[in-house]
Amino acid sequence: MKVSIIIPTHNRLETLKVCLERVFSYTNRSDKEIIVVPNGCTDGTLEYLQSLGERIVLKNIVEAVGQVIPVNVGVEVAKGEFIVLLDDDSHLYPQEIDKWVKMLNAPFSSDKVGISGIFIANYPVWGAAMHNGCVMFKKKVWEEVGKFDTIFGFGYLYDVDFSLKVRKAGYELVNVGAGGVFPLYHPDSSVTTEAKQKQAELITKNYGILQERYGK
Repeated sequence: MKVSIIIPTHNRLETLKVCLERVFSYTNRSDKEIIVVPNGCTDGTLEYLQSLGERIVLKNIVEAVGQVIPVNVGVEVAKGEFIVLLDDDSHLYPQEIDKWVKMLNAPFSSDKVGISGIFIANYPVWGAAMHNGCVMFKKKVWEEVGKFDTIFGFGYLYDVDFSLKVRKAGYELVNVGAGGVFPLYHPDSSVTTEAKQKQAELITKNYGILQERYGK
């Protein structure tokens, strides 16, 4: 198995359906596995995923636990050398089969690369960090720097922490989405924005954790 595609989800059935159908349509699954990790779903998500049978690997978490734990669970069971993390509202555009995976994988011709992805941010003090909406990394790098840290609770900024740990270990981050050339749409939806507003206290707390670890 070369690539494991991991999709965490919580009560977002309609956007998850689009996400998965696009992955099925534009991905060669002969050397890949698709791992979906729902948590605390009460909207029919679990029943839908069960109906997909062997098209996916299903790892259900009964309670609502956010992003960090589901991602770790997915990576732990993954059989692939490379891990792809994909948000449930990241929707592939029509494209040649495997184009998106090949674009993510191309930078790994260099052993110096730790993460490739399409959503990169540059923080004034911390430097570059990759958002997990669509990223690839080697499972052995995840094992080397330590899994995603559950101290970040439901997950805000946990991907920034992981990126900074990967960079600290001597690896590079490579943005493959510059100029909007990557064939994927990831909306900054009103649902996401509203959820962030409701979690303002958690976000502030998690920024504090990053500041303690990497400077203000």
